[in-house]
Amino acid sequence: MSGAGRPDVEALKGAGVTVGVVAARWTPTVADALFERATAAAAACDIEPTAVRVAGAMELPVVAQQLAREHDAVVCL
Repeated sequence: MSGAGRPDVEALKGAGVTVGVVAARWTPTVADALFERATAAAAACDIEPTAVRVAGAMELPVVAQQLAREHDAVVCL
């Protein structure tokens, strides 16, 4: 997708919000881009995410559960 025609939207201000981002390394072609965009989106909202990479899909729920105990939101990729 080119992004042409996408509306201009100002980034939300997330000061004080805690976000965890966890992504598998199993499919780097897809996961690396998603991981970079997710952490960049958080940074654009003034959020310093806790970023974690795991080996594969089996580890995602375990790490996500731990992050959920300490963060307001968790993004799994």
